[in-house]
Amino acid sequence: MVRPSSVSGLKTRAHVLHVVPRRNKAFKKSSVDAFFDKLIGSARLRKLIAARVQVAGDATGFEVGHTSHYFRSQRGDKRFAVPRWPKLTGCVDIDSHFVLSAQVSLGPGRDTLEAPEILLDAASRVSIRRVLWDGGCDSEKMHAFIRVNLGAHSLIPIKSGRKTRRWPKTRYRRQMKRRFFKRLYGQRWQIESVFSRHKRRLSSELRAKTWPAQQAEVYLRILLHNIMLLMLSLLEVFNRALNS
Repeated sequence: MVRPSSVSGLKTRAHVLHVVPRRNKAFKKSSVDAFFDKLIGSARLRKLIAARVQVAGDATGFEVGHTSHYFRSQRGDKRFAVPRWPKLTGCVDIDSHFVLSAQVSLGPGRDTLEAPEILLDAASRVSIRRVLWDGGCDSEKMHAFIRVNLGAHSLIPIKSGRKTRRWPKTRYRRQMKRRFFKRLYGQRWQIESVFSRHKRRLSSELRAKTWPAQQAEVYLRILLHNIMLLMLSLLEVFNRALNS
């Protein structure tokens, strides 16, 4: 602490934490999956999540700066003609609003690429009874994946392809055409409520600037969302104990 060390190799001054190389490292999702497992497991032990759940899937985007896209378009900067933004694709328990699994990618883009992996992650944590997704994932392959691989019932409206009066030729899409449960599908809007509340509570703008840091920030926000739901349940139990 008083004088420089005489050990060879320590006389030169080192850069503090090597900040620049660390920022460029790719984000690893394994630790996030472990936190998801712990939080969902705790929710199941507290019976906040049912034995078999209905899940809804959708995607939402986050802002990466305070400057609006309208200002950028009016400025005439061609770089912002097709903006790229962090996109969160998630799978939510309809009843409890817990986020069961999530994946962060660059938008805009269709959800069909992330949906199978997200559903598999959710199925590893809970038993899925029904999957509600929007028409962007309308395909026979998606229906077969949900019903055969997950053992769940799929409810996806028929929207892909050219509009025609002809019935679909494939098995599961014909079932959607024959009997589509609109009342049950109306519950898919629960995930919109989850995204809306999340952005109202934690803001829709990300603070991070680099792509790995933005990924980490979105995942941490989703984990915080589940933690807040767990804490809310604990507060309700505590208030009932005080009033009894």
